[in-house]
Amino acid sequence: MMIRVGCRGHRFLMVLTALVIMGIWHIPAVAGATVSVDTTEQLSRLSGYLLQTPRLRVERIPADTAFLFGLRVDYPQPVDHRHPDSATFHQRVHIYHRGFQKPTVLVVEGYGLYLRHQFELSRMLDANQIVVEHRYFGPSRPDSLDWDKLTLWQASSDLHAIVQRLKALYRGPWLSTGISKGGQNALAYRYYFPDDVKATVAYVAPINRGVEDSTITRFIRRQGGDSCSQRIRDFQLAVLAAEDSAVATLRTYQKQKKLNLFLPPEQILEYALVEFPFSFWQLSRVACRKIPDAGVGPDSLFSFLKKIVPLNLYSEPSIQSLHPAFVMFYRELGYYSFAYNDPQVLKKLRYVHNPSNRIFLPPGVKLSFNDTLMVSIRRWLLTNGKGILTVYGQRDPWGSTGLIFPPEDAANLTLLKPDGNHATRIRHFSSEEQAKALAFLQHWLELVGTRKTERHPRQEVHSGGRR
Repeated sequence: MMIRVGCRGHRFLMVLTALVIMGIWHIPAVAGATVSVDTTEQLSRLSGYLLQTPRLRVERIPADTAFLFGLRVDYPQPVDHRHPDSATFHQRVHIYHRGFQKPTVLVVEGYGLYLRHQFELSRMLDANQIVVEHRYFGPSRPDSLDWDKLTLWQASSDLHAIVQRLKALYRGPWLSTGISKGGQNALAYRYYFPDDVKATVAYVAPINRGVEDSTITRFIRRQGGDSCSQRIRDFQLAVLAAEDSAVATLRTYQKQKKLNLFLPPEQILEYALVEFPFSFWQLSRVACRKIPDAGVGPDSLFSFLKKIVPLNLYSEPSIQSLHPAFVMFYRELGYYSFAYNDPQVLKKLRYVHNPSNRIFLPPGVKLSFNDTLMVSIRRWLLTNGKGILTVYGQRDPWGSTGLIFPPEDAANLTLLKPDGNHATRIRHFSSEEQAKALAFLQHWLELVGTRKTERHPRQEVHSGGRR
């Protein structure tokens, strides 16, 4: 939108009028309600600037009361950044605004756009919050899905384009962050564009060394000791011993919940069983002694299984939404195999032979794994990274392949929470460790006087499915 008038106040009123007409700015209808002139001007300035980009769309969205306003931006991106004049798509971005001179937290989603409240880093740093949906997820999809263009470099180039555009207005220091797969993407973005941000916080983000990293298998086999491994195995065998009953219960559950499972119930049950050890350590807080045995009966065994492994993950819509993730897992990011299961369990499977997570790939897609990229990213981050904070829970299998900085590394920091899992965040650590994390970020962002960490009831657990 180009508005050329001589007077700054006149220009502001004309832009505001245009935004009202377009529905981006809504004048309060409540009697006596007031809107800060400064807030109105900042909204006008940001929206007017964004709308200078061809084919970009902007609309108002609700925002946490900590922010002045929120905007949804549909940002035009090339499907292939090596050929920017070719096909394009719109990438969904949410901007939650505090002020142009304040720090900005760039939240890198690994899946769809899930984060809609104030993230803990935005609270800690009194910062703007910009959330970017990953390409090929949600509405951020081209008309035709070319899986060859779904790579870490292309996704990082998406982020680079958005950041470079917004830095013209957001002049404070920038920090990137992500959770799980989003954390992987945030670290890859730092690898490809190291100068875009001053600091990065990666939560529970694995840096796998292979297509199905055996480190994860060894971790799960050792976790909890022999007695816990035995309880997990005995639980799986108890379900398999009553498999016909469990399948019948699953069919009833499927009808009640109107689940459109992507495989027959017999196979879904067995896939959930071989997934069980991983999910038990990834997100559950159940003690090993609480795992039920055969004495509780088939219904109770099934109830515990679906508590640990949510069966809606195996619905057709869920699997289709996760197809892009599995393309990335089996092309560049790496994943895990089911080799951590006890051989007795695998031998007793009746409907699934040689279970593999490759079954969750889009039908007909054949991929070759890049076995050097993640190794190169890990090496670069350990030797050249600066201002990187990684956060892990000791119980989480993904931490076994995590990016752990040594204590003597003054340029980077790792927080590892004993008995923490995949939901571990900075606020879950002691006040001393939280203060250490905040001081680390303030140093690299060159900030003083930002607010302290605090406990907050909302959980940033939005890993988008299996991660």
